[in-house]
Amino acid sequence: MSSRMLDFYFLSRIVSNVGDRTVFSYNIETLMEERFLFFLKHYHQSIHS
Repeated sequence: MSSRMLDFYFLSRIVSNVGDRTVFSYNIETLMEERFLFFLKHYHQSIHS
Protein backbone atom coordinates (compact mmCIF):
# COMPACT_ATOMS: atom_id res chain seq x y z
CA MET A 1 0.00 0.00 0.00
CA SER A 2 1.43 3.36 -0.96
CA SER A 3 2.16 6.00 1.66
CA ARG A 4 -0.38 8.36 0.03
CA MET A 5 -3.08 5.70 0.37
CA LEU A 6 -2.21 5.26 4.02
CA ASP A 7 -2.44 9.03 4.51
CA PHE A 8 -5.93 9.03 3.00
CA TYR A 9 -6.89 6.01 5.08
CA PHE A 10 -5.88 7.75 8.31
CA LEU A 11 -7.66 10.93 7.22
CA SER A 12 -10.78 8.87 6.57
CA ARG A 13 -10.60 7.54 10.13
CA ILE A 14 -10.40 11.08 11.52
CA VAL A 15 -13.42 12.37 9.57
CA SER A 16 -15.36 9.16 10.19
CA ASN A 17 -18.73 9.42 11.91
CA VAL A 18 -17.27 7.28 14.68
CA GLY A 19 -14.02 9.24 14.84
CA ASP A 20 -10.58 7.78 15.31
CA ARG A 21 -10.60 4.74 17.54
CA THR A 22 -8.27 3.83 20.37
CA VAL A 23 -8.28 0.20 19.22
CA PHE A 24 -6.58 0.10 15.85
CA SER A 25 -8.02 -1.97 13.04
CA TYR A 26 -8.13 -1.70 9.27
CA ASN A 27 -11.74 -1.01 8.30
CA ILE A 28 -12.09 -0.10 4.66
CA GLU A 29 -15.61 1.20 5.26
CA THR A 30 -14.30 4.58 6.45
CA LEU A 31 -13.07 5.24 2.90
CA MET A 32 -16.65 5.07 1.65
CA GLU A 33 -18.34 7.23 4.30
CA GLU A 34 -20.11 10.32 3.01
CA ARG A 35 -18.00 12.68 5.12
CA PHE A 36 -14.74 11.31 3.71
CA LEU A 37 -16.00 11.34 0.12
CA PHE A 38 -17.00 15.00 0.64
CA PHE A 39 -13.48 15.75 1.91
CA LEU A 40 -11.89 13.84 -0.98
CA LYS A 41 -13.96 15.67 -3.59
CA HIS A 42 -12.90 19.07 -2.23
CA TYR A 43 -9.31 17.93 -1.82
CA HIS A 44 -9.10 17.01 -5.50
CA GLN A 45 -10.78 20.28 -6.52
CA SER A 46 -8.16 22.27 -4.60
CA ILE A 47 -5.31 20.37 -6.27
CA HIS A 48 -6.67 20.92 -9.77
CA SER A 49 -7.51 24.61 -9.27
